[in-house]
Amino acid sequence: MSTPAHPQTPLTPRRVLPAAGIAVAAGLFGLVPLLLPAQPDREVASGDGAQSAAARALACPSAPRGSSGASVLSAAGAGAVTTTPAAVGEASQPVVLPAGKEQAAGGLWLRDVPRVGVSWWGACQPAAPEQVVQVTDPARARLVLVNPGTVDALVDITLHGEKGELSAVGTSSITVPARGQRAVPLSVQAPAGKPVGARIIATQGRVAAWALADGPEGADHIPGGALRTGLVIPAVPAGGRSTLLLTNPGAEAATVTVRAHGSRGGFEPTGAGRLVVEPGSTLRTDVSRSFAGESGALSVVSDHPVAASVDSVVGKDLAAMTGQRPTTSGLLVGPGGGHALFTNASDANVPVRLVVDGKQAEHTIGAGAVVSVPMPATAGSIAWSAQGPLVAGAVLDDGALALVPGQETGATRSTQPPRQDQSLR
Repeated sequence: MSTPAHPQTPLTPRRVLPAAGIAVAAGLFGLVPLLLPAQPDREVASGDGAQSAAARALACPSAPRGSSGASVLSAAGAGAVTTTPAAVGEASQPVVLPAGKEQAAGGLWLRDVPRVGVSWWGACQPAAPEQVVQVTDPARARLVLVNPGTVDALVDITLHGEKGELSAVGTSSITVPARGQRAVPLSVQAPAGKPVGARIIATQGRVAAWALADGPEGADHIPGGALRTGLVIPAVPAGGRSTLLLTNPGAEAATVTVRAHGSRGGFEPTGAGRLVVEPGSTLRTDVSRSFAGESGALSVVSDHPVAASVDSVVGKDLAAMTGQRPTTSGLLVGPGGGHALFTNASDANVPVRLVVDGKQAEHTIGAGAVVSVPMPATAGSIAWSAQGPLVAGAVLDDGALALVPGQETGATRSTQPPRQDQSLR
């Protein structure tokens, strides 16, 4: 794969990045829109409920058959990372990170031994009563539903394609056994080569959901995401083909404003600044040209709740990143290598304190901007605590492409997405 060209920012005391209102070269970023104070985010049930992040266990996907070197990396803070061997085979009992005083974060790490690189990373995540999983080609993907609870879960799945809701057979009242998992193929339910968003609603219990998607080389886990009016996709790699997916399961069309974020601030992505997602449908659009020179992030603001993710292919390797809700504290855990991106999609500068494997550094991230710092060279973690909402993600490039989402650790979470002043467009 090609190495992302994003310049890495060294861990030096307090670095101030330019605000989004500072002009940049028109040939690189185009017009930089300003932001207005945000409006409260609206969302459908996303699984948070009355539980704080620190009260939730995290379910981890298992590696598919034929894999080797599978393990789960986890951490409960900015300290040492724990490595646990992972089950291989979709019929196996899933790995669950138990709830604790400080919420753990982690993911499934599969090392591709012949290439001595990271093959893919599947983020561990909490079970939820409702979520959406998005894929660009259902012919090469299947849903994996994990139930970390002690009683069976029942789920209904609704598929949303390019032209609206799809008629599907056998997607109602699916049983996911307690402490077990269930695979649901998408190839027989949705047309090949067309994007689809699978809305998963648990009518009993909760599940964590992923799509296991096959790429030209290897596979990748695509985690489920919530439906919200404000989301940030924290890591879009440079130099590849990146596709934004938006799913609107509602009965009304959703008008969506998309902004890209880089080291110099926010800007309108080429061909994707304002989009309309028809009722019950999934829309895809190419955002590759906005990230030709450096890795960055995308923020999505909609007048109706939508799900958002980016599917990226660098070389022949596939990876995906789901939209996140900004938070004032969180944790990144990864196997080592690559760079972490911290994005401030708000309209004000945000001071942040990072702890990288026990070493502290402070930064101030300008409005709409992204700061990049190196990930630990070996399995490690980066914790952050900020005075405003941020999102974090990592681009790993140790032999293959992998994208790692930051995970919130139970502190204050933002419910206010950025909002653009349309008069300045």
